Amino acid sequence: DGNGNPITVNQNVIVDDVTLPTVATKNISVTLTGGTASIVAADVEDGSSDNCGVDFPLSTVSPNTFGCNTLGANTVTLTVTDVNGNANTATATVNVIAEISSCSITSTPNSSVYTGGNPNILFLGYGAQSTNLNVSAIGGSVWTYNWNGNTSLLSSTTSGNPVFTPTGIGSYTYTVTSTNEFGCSTTCSITIDVIDVNCSNNANNHKVIICHNGKTICVSINAASSHLSTYSADYVGPCVSSNKTGLTGGSSLNVMAYPSPFNSTFNLDIISGSDSPVDITLHGMDGKVLEVYGNVIPSEAPPMGTGLAGGMYILAVTQNGTVKRIKVTKE
Repeated sequence: DGNGNPITVNQNVIVDDVTLPTVATKNISVTLTGGTASIVAADVEDGSSDNCGVDFPLSTVSPNTFGCNTLGANTVTLTVTDVNGNANTATATVNVIAEISSCSITSTPNSSVYTGGNPNILFLGYGAQSTNLNVSAIGGSVWTYNWNGNTSLLSSTTSGNPVFTPTGIGSYTYTVTSTNEFGCSTTCSITIDVIDVNCSNNANNHKVIICHNGKTICVSINAASSHLSTYSADYVGPCVSSNKTGLTGGSSLNVMAYPSPFNSTFNLDIISGSDSPVDITLHGMDGKVLEVYGNVIPSEAPPMGTGLAGGMYILAVTQNGTVKRIKVTKE
């Protein structure tokens, strides 16, 4: 005081850091490996600062992982925290590099014998008996393949051009997954229809089914070749389509019995655009029911006619309300 008497008092002084750090970022590019890529905060940080210092281990970036669905420019957020816990953010661009992939499959029959012009149909007994399934993949330079379907009929499940060799009639759908060097995958499919056109079990006189002038007929191999080269509208297989495919969708139904005439039993080829089961009935000419099979898979029709006397019979095949009747003859 004025007379020189002193006194002291303690006073708390609080020093508070309220200044946010300054965040600096940079844009970067990353390339996918195995279909993924990841980054850390330091990858996009570009000289961030603070008046008290930055606690870089606390810095984060989000998102920090990328895949085949994030190709191109991606906006990420960098969060920088100073040593006193103040945080600030800024954005950066991460360009994800990889090629987008796609594929398609074509069928190349392993024979040049003309059957009607559709490479997605094989005819057991005439022409190519196998076909190459060729994958065309784009969006990369190195590819791996994985096939699904009835792979026991393929020469390989990891090739880009396996050979499909059927052992029976039916529709066979194959799907391939193609993966490029960046780990990005794509899938594509193909369906091959297989029709049995054999109509004679005589090894010395091999005959096949063709459609001639809208009528299904059974002719020798040489005659079939002549028909196909002479009549532009003719094609291999039963007359179930006007566009030379040999198959149609919906309720189209065609039935061929062979051999004709038969000695002990006869077999059936049931060709349909539907996979629905069929009912099979064999009648005598007097209308009497002689054999009945219900709920039969079209490709698994049983041999018929055992024990029948020589003569003519009527066969009826029903599918989805459609009935196809043909005559069969036993010698």
